Amino acid sequence: MKKKIIICGVGNQGVVTFSKILLSYLSKAKISASSYIKSGLGYLGGSVSVFISIGDEFPFFSEDEVDYLIGFELIECGRFLNFLKDTSIAIVYLKLIKTYKMKIKKEREIRKDEIISLLEKRVKKLITVTSEELKENKIPERLVNSYLLGILASELSLDLSLMINELKNHVKFHKDLNKKALLLGYKKIQKGVDLYEN
Repeated sequence: MKKKIIICGVGNQGVVTFSKILLSYLSKAKISASSYIKSGLGYLGGSVSVFISIGDEFPFFSEDEVDYLIGFELIECGRFLNFLKDTSIAIVYLKLIKTYKMKIKKEREIRKDEIISLLEKRVKKLITVTSEELKENKIPERLVNSYLLGILASELSLDLSLMINELKNHVKFHKDLNKKALLLGYKKIQKGVDLYEN
């Protein structure tokens, strides 16, 4: 399997944790992968992105090369539009965060529908997650990373039991709630499939 993945968001959203769990899974599954983390002032809500190359290639991507874009925040997704191709799949949390820099510069308000429209034009498939969806499933927003990970695991047909084990190995708190979020994300794609329970 050869795939190029970009995971993006802002500080404290769990972007790096998401990538660590995925990379640990790939290692345990004996699938070669390399990664590169690009991080600004994450603790101040700055941009955080992780580039993962599954296969033998280095994780440095050119335009029109990315297979999957995992977006924790819409504006950050907009930064990577040129990396997408017409066969790409975007998994996006429809969250719009006004950064400190944007507030200072008083830039024009960017609307959710603008970025969603641009994404729809660039990708083969756009999978969206809303805050209402999380509330309906009783998943705290801080666990959106586990929910998105479940969606990606389903899209890539990854071994669910192994992914759950790696999740439990990497999260320090609320292990059961993180597992629930992962399972519900997986179920969002694999409707009607009996889910692994431990």
